[in-house]
Amino acid sequence: MPTELKKDSLTGLYSRVYFIKICKKKLMEISQTMQPIAFILLDIDNFKNVNDEYGHLSGDYVLKNLGLILKKTLRKSDIICRWGGEEFIILLADSNLADAKKIAEKLRLTIAFHYFENIGNITASFGLTKYYPADTNESIFKRLDQSLYLAKLTGRNKVVSDNKLPIFINKKPISIEWGPFFKSHNSIIDAEHHMLINLSNEFIHTCFTQNKTTVLLSLFEMILSKLIIHAAHEEEILCHNVYPLYLEHKKIHKNLLTEITTILNNLQSEKPSFTSAGRYIIQNIIVEHIVKDDFDFYYLFTKKPHSKPIP
Repeated sequence: MPTELKKDSLTGLYSRVYFIKICKKKLMEISQTMQPIAFILLDIDNFKNVNDEYGHLSGDYVLKNLGLILKKTLRKSDIICRWGGEEFIILLADSNLADAKKIAEKLRLTIAFHYFENIGNITASFGLTKYYPADTNESIFKRLDQSLYLAKLTGRNKVVSDNKLPIFINKKPISIEWGPFFKSHNSIIDAEHHMLINLSNEFIHTCFTQNKTTVLLSLFEMILSKLIIHAAHEEEILCHNVYPLYLEHKKIHKNLLTEITTILNNLQSEKPSFTSAGRYIIQNIIVEHIVKDDFDFYYLFTKKPHSKPIP
């Protein structure tokens, strides 16, 4: 491959095209050797503000210097790429998920404490994952992309791995920020998703701020009742739009409602903790269902593959 196609002209890092080629080669190698590899996807927080306030030349200066920070902080064996815009992706050779978390956290702090001349400090959000058997380039990049956006939608300047969201960070409850990332462009689905996210945030914060069983039970019952209504509405909309995976999606709803009903019954018997129920809401309803399962049908309402805007 010609050198000009291998490198990004601004940062001197590997290009997206070349990185994808390397990934394909690496996946073929490790299918035989089973050597662990991990990936980090990072995005500069609020980069648009840098361009708007200081100009695009200053934006380019930040991108170049961030590239230098990555080169200086990472190992020579790590493969660094400018993924596009203000996103960078890293392939960590011979690394597991725990290694990737340590490296991502080191990078996060290094970037946050670096002073960019005439601009000041910036932060970045991180999504990371490791290679799993049967992974493809596409499955890895999708997992990274979703993890990165979850980091951004829960406050930015943080690390999220494999779409796993803790409900408390630094002893404080998370809040999921509703925004364009979640929008399917169907007004009914979007309104109900927004409501479910708001209720989930309220439940998590109530777990943190008070220990009132009746209030928490009431909130959980409300989430279940709203989820039942939402599932029915969503199924009707998907059926009307002839969604090819309609029956599979309906089955997902049935399983989800069965699980959350069981959790509610157990809560009434004081078996699990409310924080455990909160973790289920965040991970299974918001992340696993709204972010993963529902994103697959968003193209029905945009008439093109779903493209996630930067939050």
